[in-house]
Amino acid sequence: MQWTNRPVVDSHHARVGKVTDVLYANEGDEPRFATVKTGLLVERITPLKGAYVAGDGVLVLPYDEQTIKHAPKAPRNHVLTPAVAHEVAAHFALT
Repeated sequence: MQWTNRPVVDSHHARVGKVTDVLYANEGDEPRFATVKTGLLVERITPLKGAYVAGDGVLVLPYDEQTIKHAPKAPRNHVLTPAVAHEVAAHFALT
């Protein structure tokens, strides 16, 4: 599946940006997180758990717009370090 440049909407189907990259877990082929460009120069990391691709090809995230737009910024190299993973988990209340 092609992820990059896919439009992203929140749980209310409000447009929040587009996918610029996906991050995979070490133990599988399923992407775990997406980097979403939410502004001119801003990319945020969002979990893909509970997300789905709608019939029109839009990625629907199970979070509201403000939660997505205030998510941790993606590092320039898009590498999910343990510190960044902890910050993302805390922001999205992941367990």
